[in-house]
Order: sequence, then C-alpha cells, then structure tokens
Amino acid sequence: MLFLLLPWFDLRMIALGFFVLGLFTVLEQGICLTRNGVTSILAGAYGLNYLLVPMWEGSRFPALALVLLLLGYMALAAVSHRFAGPLTLKLDPGSRWLALTLYVLFLAIQFLPFHNSITYLGDSIPHMSNTGWHGAYLKPPLVLGFAGAGGAFLVAFAYRGRLGYVWAAAIAFLLAAATHMQVSGGDIHALFRYPSLSYFVSLPFSIPALSAVHYGWTFDEANFRILSFLSFLAMGIMAALRFQASWPARYALGIVVLSIPFVLYHATLTYIDFPLFVLMLAVIFGFREQLSRLNQQNGGLGWSVVVLGIGVGFKETSVIYAIIFLSVFFVCGYGYGRKKGWKNWLVPWGGSVVVIGLLLVMFVWLRDWHARGYTPQISWLWMWEAHRDMLRSVWDFIGILPVLSFLGLGILFWKKQWGEGLLVFAMVIGCYLFFLMDAWRAMPRMVNYMLPGMIAGLVLGLNAMPRWRNGLVLGAAPLLILWNVWHTPMDMWTATRTPGVGNYHVNTQEYDAPYDAFYHWLAAQPPVQKLCVVGRDFGYYDWFYFQKYNLNPTRFEVPIGLIPTGFFDRPFDVCVQHQNTHLGDGIIPFPKGYSQTATFTKGAIQLVVYRHDSK
Repeated sequence: MLFLLLPWFDLRMIALGFFVLGLFTVLEQGICLTRNGVTSILAGAYGLNYLLVPMWEGSRFPALALVLLLLGYMALAAVSHRFAGPLTLKLDPGSRWLALTLYVLFLAIQFLPFHNSITYLGDSIPHMSNTGWHGAYLKPPLVLGFAGAGGAFLVAFAYRGRLGYVWAAAIAFLLAAATHMQVSGGDIHALFRYPSLSYFVSLPFSIPALSAVHYGWTFDEANFRILSFLSFLAMGIMAALRFQASWPARYALGIVVLSIPFVLYHATLTYIDFPLFVLMLAVIFGFREQLSRLNQQNGGLGWSVVVLGIGVGFKETSVIYAIIFLSVFFVCGYGYGRKKGWKNWLVPWGGSVVVIGLLLVMFVWLRDWHARGYTPQISWLWMWEAHRDMLRSVWDFIGILPVLSFLGLGILFWKKQWGEGLLVFAMVIGCYLFFLMDAWRAMPRMVNYMLPGMIAGLVLGLNAMPRWRNGLVLGAAPLLILWNVWHTPMDMWTATRTPGVGNYHVNTQEYDAPYDAFYHWLAAQPPVQKLCVVGRDFGYYDWFYFQKYNLNPTRFEVPIGLIPTGFFDRPFDVCVQHQNTHLGDGIIPFPKGYSQTATFTKGAIQLVVYRHDSK
C-alpha cells in the first residue's frame, strides 16, 4: 500500500527493495501450506485465469461456451485437488542478503533504461495501453464479485468435505462470471485478444503512473516496466539459490544470469511473457522432486501442471511448455510409476492429459479468433534461411549462454540425471523448432522462450559437477559478465537499443524513437486540433502520450508510399514525418503551405515536424 502512495518512481523502487528484503526474510523462516490450502490457491488461480481469458468472444453458442468453460474449470480444480499436497517453502539462511544485493545491482544497471523514454519494441506500447485500460476496467463491482467468488470457494471447500472442491468450483466460477458479465455489459471483446492476467498483475505497479495525472505527480512511465524487471530479477535469484555452491559463487552466478544480453535488453520493456518464464524455471528446477513423489498418495505432477496451466493466463503460447513437460513426464514417469503398479503412473498422467487438452483447445481458439493463427511449415525445418534468422537471434539475444547450457546438459547426461537432462533438452530444442516453423516468419525474437531451459541447463549442470565448481564460477564470472555487457545490443549509457535486433526479415523498425520529446514539445505549443503522422510503417499507440501530456487532437496517419492525392489539402495544424536514418531515408519535402518547425532525433529514428503556415 505504501508503494502506491509514494509519489516518485525512485522512492517506490527503494520501498520495493525493502519489500524484497522482508519477503525473503519470511521465506528463510519457512512457509507451510496444508493440502487444502494448496488446492484452494491453485483452483482459485485456475478460475481467475479461465475467466479473464477471452474465450467467449466470437462463439456462435455463448451458453454452450459458458457450460464448457465451467466444466473445464471444474476439471482443472479436480486435477489440482488430486495432485495437491502439503507445501513447504524454506530458504537457506542468508538468502535475503543475496536477493537484496542482486536487486540493488540490477536496479543500478537498469537505472538509465528505466528513466529513458518509452521504447517501442514489438507489442510493448500496446501492452502499456492495455494495462492502463484494465486499470479503468477494474471497477468496484468486479473486485467485490471476485472477492465473493473466492470466499464462496473457501466456504464450500471447508464444509462440503471430500467433494467440496467440485461445488466450490461451480459456485466461485458462476458468481465471478455473472459479475464480470454485468460489469462489462456482456462485451467480452473488451478483454482484447491476449490473456489479461498479466495486465491485472501489472496494475499494482502501474497504478501510480495511471493516477499521476489526477494528483499532479511526475508521470513515470517506468512503472509499466516493473513487472518485467522483477521477472528477470526473480530468475536471477532463483538460479543463484538453486546453485549448490558457496555464497560468493552463488552471488557471481546470479550476476551472470542478470547480465545475459536478452535480460539487459528486455528488462525495461513491457512484455506479458516474462512472468511466465519465472514459472517455467520453477517447474524445471522442481522436476526431480515431482518425479520422486510419483509413488506417494498425493504425489505425481504436484503443482507443476497447475503452474503450467496458470501460465496460459500470461501468454497463450505457453502451451508449448505444457506439451513438452507432459511428454517428458510421460517418458520419465513411467519408470517410477510401474514400480508400484500402473495406477501410480497412469492416473496422474491421464489427469494431466485433461489439463493439457484444455490448454490446447484454449491455444487454438485464442490464436485463430483473437490473433493470427499458428500454422506450422514443416518444410522450414530444412530451410537454411529460417535457421539463419533463428540462430542469429539466439546469438544476438542470448550470446554464449547456449554453449554453457549445452555443456551443462552434457554433464547431466554424463552423471545419468536423465530426467532433468531430457526436460532441459526438450525445453530448448522444442521451443526452437516450434517458433522456427511458425508460418508468420516474424518470430526469431521468440527465442526468448528458450531462456528458462538454458538457465536451468547451466545451473543443474554446475550442480552435477565435482567440488571445483566454486572456483570455476568465481574465475569465469567476471569475464562472462563483461562479455555479456559488451555483447548486449544496446548502449548501456544512453539506453538506446540497436535497430532491427530480433527481427531480420521484416522491416518493422522495432527500436527507440523520440516520441516523448516530440509530444512534450507539442504540449507546449498552441492547441493542436488536427495532427498528421506520415511515414511510419508500423502500428503505434499514441494514446499513451496523449494521456501523459493531456493532448486530445484528431490524429490522421498514412504510410510513406500511400499518400492519397489531396491528402494535405485539409489542412493539418501539425504534421510529423517519421524518418529511418538507419535505412538511409532522407527528408521528403512537404507540399507548399507547410514549413519545417522542429526536428527530433534519437538513435536511428528522426521526427521532422511541419506546421501549416496558416496555423
């Protein structure tokens, strides 16, 4: 709560540091949850996940869609109850100081990018816009409805005995669904094409920026990026704590993970994928424990499948993780389960098939109805151009980590740790092939999905080494950190990102542009009624800057080569021309009646501003 009340971003980040210290102090003492408690949390998370994903839009039979969703949610609640068991979280003494140190170092490294203008990379700006919209969407009736649904679930579970989770699932889902439909006016399309869980998770960090206009605070767009920053920080802390070595070596490994080029490049960009990577890394690290519990009464997959299901709420493409995990569990779990009878293997595997089946339906439904569909092109497996783009993206974004990860993978197989080794291998290669075959062919930057597997391969491989792993990490860490920073495709001093990285065959100009400076200048000019944007060849959401600087012009936009005859006869108050100096574009003269007024340049992008002579 204090975090939301602090008026400046830097103070909020200091408060967040104290929260990290307090959280890990509690985890050092240990947290114990009963089986009922774990079931309640998991089933409740599934209900929230399913409800916020826009599955109903476009259905020809809304009532049938609602029934199928209800049955699916009840099935997921049942699976979570079957696999749940008591959960204890307890960290080694000293973990809190490691977490705090990594937090301070990572924040210092990302200080300039945090305070830079909003960057454009892929869907970063739309995600910020959607987060802002969800803040307005989170009305009191919806909050109360979800709170009532959670209470109904807990009460029903407590008093209905063994089958209480079935009734609880139905009551909670129907109550939350009814509230949701009432608030949204039945318009499920309002939830956009993407799963909305990421946006709601981002809200606690973004509310200070969204409310800044009303309270006169500094409008810190960096608030929208905190979730990405924390996601990578969590991955670095998890890797360090999982590393079975001395504390100095753990610190060194954590810094190595946080200096990976992809991490440095994306830590202050708003993407909805990154919390998913934290979940996947936790699933991989816990795989051996889940296999060892397969013969226990409430063992089996435990929380792993449920975590995979929750991941869909962050990004529907997470289904590739679920498919890989289930396949590896099928192979490795058979060896465990058959020792105690076929039921110990078939029952948890069959239950997980239900989960994965529902996730597959969700994936196909979402991608075909709310976005571009996924159409695999098998022939691209032997097309050199496709591999060239993917491997180039791996090198630019992940650098030397794949080499270290596969060395660790070799050690796992050498030590006959087949389960973890197979899972790491499948996670890396499976994600690579999945996005390689994407027919849209704009997915080289999706090598980010390989990152959890690569980090896990490095850490688990080091754990399987002899005792001299401490010296190896301490000796190599400084060189790896320096190499990572040097190889990162951005200028760490100016926070300007290298043009075109991660997208080599489509000219979408995914890099920084001086929009913040332009709109700041525009706000200081006489009120603009008509704004024209010329020459931009990608979609961009100017709403964010309109809100930031209290602008409300009528905006017209036209690509550079598609200007219709008489377009400038309106006339416009101000026109801004988008130039890509990286591609050698020059300034194109405007028609008579317009005079060049200002120029804004940042990296490879130049904005040339024209004002109509009569304005």
